[in-house]
Amino acid sequence: MKLDRKTVARLALPAGKSDVIVFDELLPGFGLRLRRAGGQVRKSWIVQYRRAGRSRRLLLGSAEVERRAGKDGSKEGSRRSRHRF
Repeated sequence: MKLDRKTVARLALPAGKSDVIVFDELLPGFGLRLRRAGGQVRKSWIVQYRRAGRSRRLLLGSAEVERRAGKDGSKEGSRRSRHRF
């Protein structure tokens, strides 16, 4: 699945699941983790890689930052102005 802005906004946890990782089809190891925390679903960017024969995951940050950044309409200094996905 291609992880773009529209796809990320539409993603939801399947019924009965509390944690799901969706990987991007174009960037191996890059994915979005959906995790239920309290009454909310948190979305986080991750990278999964292998080191010394073991699979590891690195948390890159919240996917919610993109939505909050630049809410006042200014693009100066916001993530939206630097990163387009």
